[in-house]
Amino acid sequence: ATFPADLVQVVPRAGRRASVDAGERSELLLGDAERPRTPRSPWAKCRSVLACRLFAWTVGAGSFVCGTVGFLLYFIAQVAEAQAPTWSPAVRYGTISAVFVAAPIPGNLFGARYVQRTCGGYENFSKTHAFTIKCAFAGVVAIACMPIASFTSFDPAERPAVLPGAWRPVLFCSLVWVFLFAGAAPTAAINGIVLAAAPPDASVYASGIQFAVQNGAKLLVPLVGGAVIDAAGLLPGFDAVLLFSACGYLVCAVAAKRAADKHRPWAARDDADDAGDELDARGDFERFGKRLDEISARSPASPRDRDDSYSDDSSRSRS
Repeated sequence: ATFPADLVQVVPRAGRRASVDAGERSELLLGDAERPRTPRSPWAKCRSVLACRLFAWTVGAGSFVCGTVGFLLYFIAQVAEAQAPTWSPAVRYGTISAVFVAAPIPGNLFGARYVQRTCGGYENFSKTHAFTIKCAFAGVVAIACMPIASFTSFDPAERPAVLPGAWRPVLFCSLVWVFLFAGAAPTAAINGIVLAAAPPDASVYASGIQFAVQNGAKLLVPLVGGAVIDAAGLLPGFDAVLLFSACGYLVCAVAAKRAADKHRPWAARDDADDAGDELDARGDFERFGKRLDEISARSPASPRDRDDSYSDDSSRSRS
């Protein structure tokens, strides 16, 4: 079926222009032309990544973990010497190495398996960050118990009898293991969420921003932590920096969970936008049909109608 050209102008949505005939405006959308998409600038992609709250809080949680691990690597040897002055250097360094190997690797494997089986994969942002909150809470509890082992004097003879001296290094290493395990468990999921939460055309920039921030945290936390240790002492300053970092990890995890509850994946946004465009086009078509009926009701008879009426008049006159 076709419409008179003087009444209807069919144009794509992009760059549509109305046609006016006898003061009446009409338009028909039979389909939308594909919208041209110009590549965005790198700055625009970075802005869109940073504007995503889920991305920002997820990177914050991972950065606190990375910064704390860097802080531990800087000062763990000095703290271990203060915690276990009777141990030989070989025993101390061997124990530290064992803790740093036996905690993060199993933590990564356990976290990946848990997220895949229990959360349904990291694409389920809300459930995955609920797991991140549990891990962060476990880290806070472990660090909160650290003063039992380390908030004492350097001299073993002056240490209060809170815990037998032989068990203090064991408790200290156990708490460090728990914190490293809890920090490593959601690492794989955090990396996946960072890429999935970013716009599809800016995933490379999202990954770059994530590792830039995390490397900055590895520099900043030991730097600030060293100043705190100089002011408060080795063991009190060490515990205070760890507790602050663990609390920051927990705060970012909770904020990431709240952002995940409100986040709409980019694929879902595209589908919703396409569905909305289809509804808009259908509504425009229905409105046009009603408008066309109104125009037809008010407009004079078409030339074909006039020809038909003229034929009828001629036949009557002949008769």
